[in-house]
Amino acid sequence: LVSLEVEAGDFDAAVAAYENVLRFHPGDMRIENNLAMLHAKAGRDTTAAAQLEQLVARHPDYGSARVNYAQILY
Repeated sequence: LVSLEVEAGDFDAAVAAYENVLRFHPGDMRIENNLAMLHAKAGRDTTAAAQLEQLVARHPDYGSARVNYAQILY
């Protein structure tokens, strides 16, 4: 469902879906990372950066989050 929303460019619906999934899987690194990247695709870089900063602080060895965070910052 989320991939269909992303393909359609409905990032707000995709973000809402990921936030709902995160409620059932709190702390899931992949979901948090994907949610942050959806915010970035929607043009909300400040929100994405803040989420990725928190994720990297909690999981410094999670490479995908580190790379995404660096891309958002630069």
